[in-house]
Amino acid sequence: MVGVVLWLAAAGLAAGGRDAWDALGEAELRAAYGAFAEAADLYQELASSLPDEDPARARALYEAGRLYRHLGRPTDAVASFDACVRIRAWRAACLAERTEVELDRSAVSALPVRWTFDDTEHGLVHPPQLEAGALRIAAPPGETDPSLGWSTELPAGGTDELQIAWRGGLRPRTVSLRLKTGGDQAALQWTAIDLDGRRFTSPAFPVGTAWSELRWNLDTLTDAQGGHLQPSALYRLVLEQRAESPSERILWLDDLVIE
Repeated sequence: MVGVVLWLAAAGLAAGGRDAWDALGEAELRAAYGAFAEAADLYQELASSLPDEDPARARALYEAGRLYRHLGRPTDAVASFDACVRIRAWRAACLAERTEVELDRSAVSALPVRWTFDDTEHGLVHPPQLEAGALRIAAPPGETDPSLGWSTELPAGGTDELQIAWRGGLRPRTVSLRLKTGGDQAALQWTAIDLDGRRFTSPAFPVGTAWSELRWNLDTLTDAQGGHLQPSALYRLVLEQRAESPSERILWLDDLVIE
């Protein structure tokens, strides 16, 4: 780390410009030779030495975050991506990477799992780049048992989703949950993404204002050609909702079980 700081000081990077891009190249070279921690710290120190408007700063924050994620340092990765999202041109890319950090941290590593949503210890992630919705733990109106509240504000044809990530080697067979809507009827669908990027979907299902308990066999999800999901190849499980007309609603989820 001391060597990184001395290198930056010698380069005189406070002024930005060509020296900053030379430093980016140096960090990229170190990463290419496997010195990931050194490269990440070089990117981070470079970002700290540059003004917000310097385009090299956003690139440095983005690359630092990706390397920190690779190194298993999620707190450092999140700090880099949170700084990066404030730079408009890089906002989408950094939000997408930040989502991956959250999915890494919450990935299912053993079966079965049951989330009762009495606290925030669950594996459902709302991608921050999808700014139409938000999650909170609360009791639905008139009830005392906490659930997961998923609020959305969608235009006609708009979509929102929650994602669940997986560690390798698991063979989930079924997923079940209780859910209801706090307003207009909603239409939801499960989408499974396998390790090859293929997408397998369930039929759309309606959700009304009374609690319903629903259960799916994951190997019945199909792709566009009619092929069935192989649960051992599952990479992401996504709960999607689509609005046929402009809508503002909250969905309540409880007792999600995967086994």
